[in-house]
Amino acid sequence: MKVIKIEFVQQEPSLVGDDIGRETFTEQVLPNVDIENMEEITVQFPEYVSLITSSFVQGFSNAIVKRYNRDGFKKFVHIKAATKKIETDFYEDL
Repeated sequence: MKVIKIEFVQQEPSLVGDDIGRETFTEQVLPNVDIENMEEITVQFPEYVSLITSSFVQGFSNAIVKRYNRDGFKKFVHIKAATKKIETDFYEDL
């Protein structure tokens, strides 16, 4: 399974905004996947990220959710974050 480590220039503890989510996905995930022939991936967020808002999640997940729906996103994309709560909340915010 491919692991994609998300990186940010500024070490912001909170990821906020649909536009930032889309930008992060487009620049860091999309070049590493084939959405038409999706395979399981792990997306690893930095340890310093302590909050991922629903607006970020919706922007980040939009392309895969449109193609495969929420259950498809959960099937193909494994989220790794600083805490299990962040990971669980990410999926709940889809």
